[in-house]
Amino acid sequence: MNFEVVKNAILDCITDELGEMSSDKHSEKKILDKIVELNKSNEYAFLKDEEIGLNLPNMKGEKHSVIVAILHDGYILNENNFSLFIKDVYIYWEKNVKSDDETSKVDLLVATSNISNKIKLINDFSKIKETLADSKQISSSNLFLAMFSKLEDDMEFLINIGNRVDSLEEQANRASYYSVNGLIYSVPLFDMVEIYSKMGNKLFSKNLRYGIDDELGVNKEIINTLIQNPENFWFLNNGITLVVTDNSIERNLSNYIKLKVTKNEQFKNISVINGAQTISASSQFFFGNYTEENIEKAKKNAKVLLRVIYLDYSSENRVINDIKEDEEKSEFEKISIALNRQKPIKQEDIVYTSPLITRINQLGDQFDRNQGNSIYFKITRRGEDVSERRREYSLKTFAKVVNAYLAQDPAKSRTSSTKTLLEMKKDSSMFKDEDIFPLLNEENSDRIFKEKYSPFNYCVQLSTRIEDTLPQLETKDESEKIFISNGKWYLVSFIIYHLREGEISDFSDWDLDEKKLQILTKDLLKELVKTVVDNLNKKNVGISVNSMKTKKMYDAMIEVYDQKDYEFLNVLLG
Repeated sequence: MNFEVVKNAILDCITDELGEMSSDKHSEKKILDKIVELNKSNEYAFLKDEEIGLNLPNMKGEKHSVIVAILHDGYILNENNFSLFIKDVYIYWEKNVKSDDETSKVDLLVATSNISNKIKLINDFSKIKETLADSKQISSSNLFLAMFSKLEDDMEFLINIGNRVDSLEEQANRASYYSVNGLIYSVPLFDMVEIYSKMGNKLFSKNLRYGIDDELGVNKEIINTLIQNPENFWFLNNGITLVVTDNSIERNLSNYIKLKVTKNEQFKNISVINGAQTISASSQFFFGNYTEENIEKAKKNAKVLLRVIYLDYSSENRVINDIKEDEEKSEFEKISIALNRQKPIKQEDIVYTSPLITRINQLGDQFDRNQGNSIYFKITRRGEDVSERRREYSLKTFAKVVNAYLAQDPAKSRTSSTKTLLEMKKDSSMFKDEDIFPLLNEENSDRIFKEKYSPFNYCVQLSTRIEDTLPQLETKDESEKIFISNGKWYLVSFIIYHLREGEISDFSDWDLDEKKLQILTKDLLKELVKTVVDNLNKKNVGISVNSMKTKKMYDAMIEVYDQKDYEFLNVLLG
């Protein structure tokens, strides 16, 4: 088992689901010790929250504890050993976590690389809760799953294509030195599910739409077909499209194709770009609580249409690697967008492939975005998890926040759809509003990113703080009530305008501390709302729900702005 992979999966899950923690040498050693132990026992090992630097506050007078269970790569939960696993969880709680004088909330975080373990835990977590509930000191419990990949070295997968004579092949020349090739096969559905069971979500690395449906949510039609008529699956399903790099597929075997996943390509050289839901839902059937007879029947009879697409380069005119990668990325994205347009694809899915978002994500991976006041962040695909702690945001959040602080247009952030906010030029990868969504490339990206997006993480937290606090404000003034209900983005824009003394074109010198936002209390926000409304009333600017839908209201706020009236906000400057 790879220490770094397991550690990162656990720490990511904790920071996303449970709160802040300290990842230090002590906590890392505890995890490493358990992995060493696991490599000898090949079963599972437990840790408690204090051992990995997770300090959970008491909630409503109850102690809150977390037990971390790490399952070995080769350990599979089944009907025979699941009861023993539950019993061991309880015994570990009794010996290491239980407090004599307190009731407690006990959560279980399981780190596993196996898809079947994940499904087993989700389906049967009620059994764990029942066992823990036997102790009157445990008030409640939740399950969290930290999935890590087993991919440590190059791997090969065989897909049974039956008779090669029954396959089809298409080719389209793109240039003198390469062509796009397509192969079509009928393959066992389970062969694709097995690849997913080993690769996990990495199998969908280039899929625009992955996760739009619940990752392992039950697709009733797929499950019912696999149970009742698996031989009809091929006719009732749209199939799966797989893209591979030219050196990742081997076709010289009689009844199989061989796919090779390589570490030096970060295991991204094969990817399902259409059919992710088919695979993930099918995996819930094959690894779920269904009869062995039904599962074996489906393994034998359920076929699926598989399209494999790759770029073939002529050996006489081989291109250099970086150009080759750009061409593959461009071709695969065009195909993915076209295929997914057969479903209701959204503007967000296309925007995700733009050079701007690609470069932002590259910077987010290149620099440590989880450290202190880092200015870096990542944008997720539609349907993927988001996390303020990990600084991973949706395109919707990105568009609304940037429009608020950089464009200083809170009305647009409040009322406009993501499609409108992220409108692109026709037949171009450029955005219509280049002032706030510029083109980033390797030469200018560092400078422009700092100019435009340095305060982004700060503003996300600012908007969250305002959104959480505004509903707590009480007032009898009708204008204040309207502003409280509709003014979140107005306050984000205005606070940044004040803190920057109106200089909002270049944020390269941004250095405000996100922790200072704790000072933005209920009383401070109440004073801010009252001051804004009072100043607008003095100029006879009417405040209504409709007036807050246009930029005129914010322009009026800036027009009557007097820095002295808002000196109480300077506490945020530190």
